[in-house]
Amino acid sequence: MQLSNISQTCLFLCCALFLHGAVAKENKLNYLVINELSVPFQLVEGDKSSGGLVTEIVEEAAKRADYKLNYIVGSNDRVETIIQYGLQQPWIGYTAKVWKSLRDYMRYLEVPLFEVSHSLLTCDSQITAVPGVTHLRGKHLAILKSFDYPELTPLARNGELSLTNVRSYRQGFDLLRHLRVNGFVEMDLRLKYNLGTLAAKDDCMRFIDLKHVIPTFHIYLAVSRDLDENTVRKLEKTLEGMRQDDTIKDIVKRYNQY
Repeated sequence: MQLSNISQTCLFLCCALFLHGAVAKENKLNYLVINELSVPFQLVEGDKSSGGLVTEIVEEAAKRADYKLNYIVGSNDRVETIIQYGLQQPWIGYTAKVWKSLRDYMRYLEVPLFEVSHSLLTCDSQITAVPGVTHLRGKHLAILKSFDYPELTPLARNGELSLTNVRSYRQGFDLLRHLRVNGFVEMDLRLKYNLGTLAAKDDCMRFIDLKHVIPTFHIYLAVSRDLDENTVRKLEKTLEGMRQDDTIKDIVKRYNQY
């Protein structure tokens, strides 16, 4: 059967549009951004992403690997729902392997980005060191909402210490300043950054190392569990290149100056 010139042109255009759509879809990743609780890993102004340590890494990796990012900003609960029910495929975000709640719904990009440690920020003059978890017995501690510390939760469940969930860093700092809690447990880098940017530092506040309670761990990027193998390998290769040329190291340094 011979197609007319018009039919051939239409067929060509339809195929071109289909292929273009397929390529566009293949080269797009939904980047999941958590509002408020993720500072400075992810920064948000209004309802828009505005940078951040992890965001800068993701943006540079996407640029080098030729992927377009679609930013999806929401609360921690909304982001967890998106991941659990596969509402925005394919997606990319950040995680740690010790955070086990959603690991069945994701795949790690096996290139560690940077290491984090935890501190106890305190105004309690009686706390001078925490050589073990038993030294926190009887304490009242603030932690960020939605965080679960396997080192602390069993003690809280048994009534050996109290945990108060806070919805923001400012709330945690205020509780600390007014001595309504004995300390605020969080990643060292994030505590220092938020103290600096919120101008919330008080003379009473001291950092107590929690390495003997909460071991250090690495932050990773994670993607949809069923993301195709070629994309996973390409992203991992890109991240490895960013580690080798110190791009990731330089980004971390900019957010670790407080």
